[in-house]
Amino acid sequence: MVSRCLEAAEILQHKHGLNATVVEFHTVKPLDEELLVALASKHQAIVTAEEHSVIGGLGGAVSEVLSSRRPVVVERVGIADCFTESGPYSPLLEAYGLGTQHITRAALRAICANQEPAGSRDHSGTSREVPVEQGRVPKGRAPVAG
Repeated sequence: MVSRCLEAAEILQHKHGLNATVVEFHTVKPLDEELLVALASKHQAIVTAEEHSVIGGLGGAVSEVLSSRRPVVVERVGIADCFTESGPYSPLLEAYGLGTQHITRAALRAICANQEPAGSRDHSGTSREVPVEQGRVPKGRAPVAG
């Protein structure tokens, strides 16, 4: 996943003018909370990407830490709560939404969500609409953690 995060960071830089920081967290526990807080202080949003369920994974752990220590928009890229299949690695990553373009889109959504006016999110915390496909992506910084 780190290689896909690095590819997404290059796309964000060259195509959208966004600077991304890629950090590899090889374990969920212990989680480097100080590094997370420092990243959240430096960047507008955090994106996590993992070859794991979004339930109980890195994204959840990152969200828990940041919600209490340094609230920031967090987008999670991971496997949805579903039964999965076996097969060749790369096609499975694409099939389950873990490809470079999925990580790139998550970063763009996170930046756009951070730019939304107060009250533009529904009660669940998800954005009602993000204008990424329309090319109105604001300039900024979005870290990608994988």
